[in-house]
Amino acid sequence: VAVGATFLVGAVAAAALAPVVGRRSDVVGRVPLIAAGLALTAPALIGLGLVAAPGLVAALTVVIFGAAVTLFTVPLIALLSEVAEDSGLTPGPAAALINLTFAGGETLGAPLGAFGADAASDGAPFLVLAAVALVALAFVVAGVREPRSAAVEHA
Repeated sequence: VAVGATFLVGAVAAAALAPVVGRRSDVVGRVPLIAAGLALTAPALIGLGLVAAPGLVAALTVVIFGAAVTLFTVPLIALLSEVAEDSGLTPGPAAALINLTFAGGETLGAPLGAFGADAASDGAPFLVLAAVALVALAFVVAGVREPRSAAVEHA
């Protein structure tokens, strides 16, 4: 029950935050919020990998999935849509590519996480995910730019 309640609170937080993040990304652009979300996700994942107290695990889970991940996924989906549009993709194939992008991580994440937990510790997959978030953050900061059409809207 506690695990379900934790994810329910995280989902409610994400649902409440998503429209706010979406509107904010329309004003400041997609990339700054993607970077901020990744910057918050990495240390929260490190904390989740290192703590064992149930209350802290629950709090970090809500922070990660309710706030930090929402902060980068909402503008990321908008950015991917804008890039697809600028590339001439119609909405159907663009949506399929966006879904495949997320489905790949979801499909590989569970078995790889279980393997990492079995091979090392329960916290190991979270530490690996934190490293992935930091690499993604470096990539976003170094090379991701708003599409020309979006940059004009945000100016």
